[in-house]
Amino acid sequence: MFLVFEGIDGAGTTSVSKIIAQTLQNKGHPTLWTHEPSDGPIGKLMRQALMGDLPLDKRATLGLFIADRWWHVDQVIKPALAAGQIVVCDRYAYSTFCYQQDAWDPSILQTLMLDLLDPDLVFLLDCPVEAAQKRKSPEREMFDDIEAQKIYRQRYLDLMDTNSFRLGDEKFVPIDALKHDQDTVVQLALTAIAEVA
Repeated sequence: MFLVFEGIDGAGTTSVSKIIAQTLQNKGHPTLWTHEPSDGPIGKLMRQALMGDLPLDKRATLGLFIADRWWHVDQVIKPALAAGQIVVCDRYAYSTFCYQQDAWDPSILQTLMLDLLDPDLVFLLDCPVEAAQKRKSPEREMFDDIEAQKIYRQRYLDLMDTNSFRLGDEKFVPIDALKHDQDTVVQLALTAIAEVA
């Protein structure tokens, strides 16, 4: 099973996905937690660009995002799934679709991600930008502007509601990450996972 957690910065995708992976592991299900950008060679360059240590504009960063994702799928995700593991991923193609439309037309983004492995479930952790900003790391990254984050949040909501971008038959599961505390968010996600397991 391939599970993805998405949402704007500070929505809780990293912490919740880690708890989910550990919970599944504790229940006896071999599980791999991973993330994008990956820990691979391209992902490391991507992180430098996001932190401003590698001077690239938003258009140039797309090439790194896409290359890192294909590396990640081929070298990490597919081998883990083939070995019988559940893969829990913090961010995936949907982040690129929502964050990179400022630099590239959505149709181009879709074309660049054709034939990617589609997840079984995509959890969208949603909360207002102001609340997310209070939760996130103080480190500044390329996409941190508050007004831009509001646009990205709306794109996530539109993505879920309009089916404007899909990789296959993946199911989207929206979770209100403001209304619910972290424990409840985790339980809602685990219930959805149990329904498709």
